[in-house]
Amino acid sequence: MRRAFTAAGFAVAFILSSGQVQASNACQIPTNQQALFQDIDRGLNQIRRQNGLRGLRYNAELSQAATNHACDMAVRGYFSHTGRNGSTVQRRARSAGYRDCLIAENIAHGTPYAAPNAVLNGWMNSEGHRFNMMLDRVQDYGIGIAVDQNGPYWVLVLAKGC
Repeated sequence: MRRAFTAAGFAVAFILSSGQVQASNACQIPTNQQALFQDIDRGLNQIRRQNGLRGLRYNAELSQAATNHACDMAVRGYFSHTGRNGSTVQRRARSAGYRDCLIAENIAHGTPYAAPNAVLNGWMNSEGHRFNMMLDRVQDYGIGIAVDQNGPYWVLVLAKGC
């Protein structure tokens, strides 16, 4: 009985200490995430309508894929469309449950992009990012935001489901 208790105590101590390590490496999500999502939704759809395109629908699966990628970049300290595990935007979206026929991704990082309008303007002033936002065949979008000491990581996934 005493041996089982000691083993159980060791397991609890290990789990607790492991949790503390994970907590220090945990993804930091802005506390006003929902407000930021709403600002992106309004801004993105306003930009598209001003350019003669229909608005896009928010998609939770695409947002999960975007958030996972934003968190991975923030926690691991890199900036790339390719995940550290070699994943592509398509693989991340499909892993989150979205079946795409067309998919594109915009990313941004740093304090110049602290606000939704700044990141949208930055993307509109970049030929490749603007192209993605103006794709007429996409119907859905997801957004992810994570933060590190150098500012926010933004990931916008635009897609058309099959």
